[in-house]
Amino acid sequence: MKKKLLGMILLFTIIFSFGCSSSHEQSTSEDVSQEAYSQHETTFGLSYEIPDSWKTPDTNSDTEIYHYKKEIGSGDGMLYIIYQEIDGDILTETSFNEFADGLLNSGYDTDGFQSEDFESNNIKMKKFNYNMEIEQTKYKTQGVVFNCYEGIVMIAFSSFSESNYDSYFDKIISSVKSTDAIEDEFNENIVQNEDETEPIEDNTESADDNISTFDFSTYDTPYKEIDISNLSIKHGELLSVIYSDGTVTVKTKIEPSFNNKATIDQNYFTVADLVKNHGFNTCEKLSYWAVADMEDGEEAKCISFDLNKKIIDNLYNENIVENQLGNYADELWILPSLQE
Repeated sequence: MKKKLLGMILLFTIIFSFGCSSSHEQSTSEDVSQEAYSQHETTFGLSYEIPDSWKTPDTNSDTEIYHYKKEIGSGDGMLYIIYQEIDGDILTETSFNEFADGLLNSGYDTDGFQSEDFESNNIKMKKFNYNMEIEQTKYKTQGVVFNCYEGIVMIAFSSFSESNYDSYFDKIISSVKSTDAIEDEFNENIVQNEDETEPIEDNTESADDNISTFDFSTYDTPYKEIDISNLSIKHGELLSVIYSDGTVTVKTKIEPSFNNKATIDQNYFTVADLVKNHGFNTCEKLSYWAVADMEDGEEAKCISFDLNKKIIDNLYNENIVENQLGNYADELWILPSLQE
């Protein structure tokens, strides 16, 4: 992990030094409430908002993104977003300290490093700030770093030391969401609108009615097809849940996401949600498999895996990051075309 983290830091500092113009002009605090903002989305599953007046170069890539408050290349108001695949959890003390050491030992004069735990829109982050001097120009840098799909994202904002753009950075970070969260909000709004126009009455008396959280440890039958009428999943369609001697088998049908990795990862997020929020941590083993419609119109399996009790407990206790679940699963099988 160290090599990959340091590679990310080296990449950031090199691009930072070449991306920043050293022309110095007086800057003052500005009122962000007067700005119009627009939403941008990335290929690695995030959205964020920046002022419409900011400039975006044509040289941005899918995983390295710049926006400039002033002219392109200026270090006074430069927003930089980088995504890199790494193993592990950047929020652990060891990984974050390694990340911080890479920033502070990048070959430039740095001082004043501070960090804190932070959360925005249910995304857990590490927030940091420090000072840097490049070619006799002093910059201050604010940033956040967090886990995202199969890697980490760093969002950093540089400005001249005397500039006061803190409100811009705070507003941008508060707008950061996972595209999963956006989809959930959209679906919730649809449900709310439907509830307002057509209230639903349920007068049935089934024992499983209104159950969306289960305790499989109390089941005294060797086999049971679970009533899933009140259970929803984060991604795709839930087809069936079957209990058999302590093992719970979940079958879903999914749709392609914006890339193959996201298509795979949505299954991990679905399982994590079931374990953390719907009582699936109470089973001894969880078997999951998902199907999808193929180009020829046939339905076929695209991913399957098993979780033993130890992995289920670690996932429930947040010792495993959702998008890393595939590294811990047993009998993991992924459709070859999704691994391209």
